[in-house]
Parts: sequence; structure tokens; C-alpha cells
Amino acid sequence: MLKIRLTFVDDKEGITALGKFVSELENSFLIISKSSVYKGHGGSKYSNIYFDVDFK
Repeated sequence: MLKIRLTFVDDKEGITALGKFVSELENSFLIISKSSVYKGHGGSKYSNIYFDVDFK
């Protein structure tokens, strides 16, 4: 099992890029769990999401 943290710019373009990456991730790995999106601290423009994945 692997834990992956994705950090992305939390705007329209960043969310679109996140969606594309998650689709690719689903094609290559079995997603065991996915967290909620966590906003960055102190008004950061970044957010994080965590995945637990395993090889298919």
C-alpha cells in the first residue's frame, strides 16, 4: 500500500487538473481510500488530498 498526498492550486484550473490526475490514478492503481480536500493554512492558495492506493 502507498499513501499519496496531492497538493494543488485550489482554483478552477487546479481542480480540473486534479480530476484528470485522479482519473489516471484510477487507471493504474486500486484506490483504497480518498480523503476530503484539506485547505492550506493561513489563506494559502493550495489544498491537499490524500489517497491510499495499491497496485492492481
